Amino acid sequence: MDDKQKIIFLDIDGVLNTPKNMMDAIEKGIFPKGNIPMQTVSKDCVRRLRNIVEITDAKIVISSTWRMTMNAVWRAFAWCGWDNPPIIGKTGVGNSRGMEIEDWLKKHPVKNFVIIDDDDSDIHQKEHLVQTQNEIGLTDEDCQLAINILQSA
Repeated sequence: MDDKQKIIFLDIDGVLNTPKNMMDAIEKGIFPKGNIPMQTVSKDCVRRLRNIVEITDAKIVISSTWRMTMNAVWRAFAWCGWDNPPIIGKTGVGNSRGMEIEDWLKKHPVKNFVIIDDDDSDIHQKEHLVQTQNEIGLTDEDCQLAINILQSA
């Protein structure tokens, strides 16, 4: 991997998928039992993520629990009109999100990365973290902070 590559470690719940979106899906009757529906992601939040990618030329690594069902990730992005997001992988399963990211970085050394997540409790790379609010998801302010982190190295 090119050490100049920019990586976004992406959580989905609380970043692209908010409780409001999930409630809307339940109320519309489109929440299949036992399945993560693509309609629970916010098109606005996905648009904001796409903006970060376009401005910084970053690639995405899924660090969310959604990584266990990557087909749902691809379908959710496609549902939002983003057919080919630059997803290059996913983190492994470990004891904490921060350690999973650290393990991925050991195998794919890059200097320039951002972690977009709504929960910072198990992330020790705080200087690379953009913490979203679970109820709101990815905001314009979060995007600017992520862009600043990715362009700072």
